[in-house]
Amino acid sequence: MTEFDTDTANFLEAATVPDGQPLRSLSITDARRVVAGMAAPRSAEGDGIDAIDRMAGRVPVRIYRPAGPGTPSATVLLLHGGGWALGSIDTHDAMARTIAERAQACVVSVDYRLAPEHPFPAGFDDCCEALHWADESRAALGGADTPLVVIGDSAGGNLAAAICQWARDTNGPRVDLQILLYPVLDADPESDFGSRTAHGDDARLLSRKDLAWFADMYLTDGHDRSDPYVSPLRAKTLEGLPRALIITAGFDLLCDEGRAYHDALIAAGSASDYHCFDGTIHGFASFPDQIAAGSEALALIAATIRGSQDC
Repeated sequence: MTEFDTDTANFLEAATVPDGQPLRSLSITDARRVVAGMAAPRSAEGDGIDAIDRMAGRVPVRIYRPAGPGTPSATVLLLHGGGWALGSIDTHDAMARTIAERAQACVVSVDYRLAPEHPFPAGFDDCCEALHWADESRAALGGADTPLVVIGDSAGGNLAAAICQWARDTNGPRVDLQILLYPVLDADPESDFGSRTAHGDDARLLSRKDLAWFADMYLTDGHDRSDPYVSPLRAKTLEGLPRALIITAGFDLLCDEGRAYHDALIAAGSASDYHCFDGTIHGFASFPDQIAAGSEALALIAATIRGSQDC
């Protein structure tokens, strides 16, 4: 597809950033304020979901559970996007509620530490700790035998893929399913992917300059960007990883690395399903009321989570 779908074109026409400035030109405080203001509002779809804030060890989380009796279909660890520096459990509240409602799952949304105040490995360590806590707390969360699912979008997808590798490498929790939404899988902004060349200079979209800004905040002191816990696509092997669902957008500079990770998982003998929403952009699943593809992606995610009970 060479054109945006109608919903995406309308969304981009209506989207504004104060004074037309890219987020990278703002202070980190102002950039966070802008992203918080862009967050999708809570919809009536989440009215049947109870939410409570608590601590997962040392890490703040918000737990979403369907109201009423019954065992959740899965225990889902949700890692929000935002370039490792923006976003929060509040910006992803609507997404968490929608997934909990549609999948009838218990969703644990993780408020991990953000760069630049807390560069790698702080946020990564928080996500690892939250994964351990969610695994050990499944009985208390509603079902000791429920599948353990990790999901993340953008930088959250990077963290989701990374902690699945970490869990494998350390004989940690057994993750049954990883769901990666337009993930960053190579943290080096100079890495050569066709989609980065095709879409990385469009000021309306996530750009290569944006990716470099985020990576520089997250990876300080010259940290090796080929470290698989920051660039999961560069792991020596992808054997032994949980089944994956990878969702990308056709007009996203990260599209090709998502497809490459899917192909590499398959080549390593790990199960993976891949779906590209050709006519839309990075972040589209956060706006399901404006972009129909976002609602379709969330429906696919919910169905996959429910199906994980049979894996």
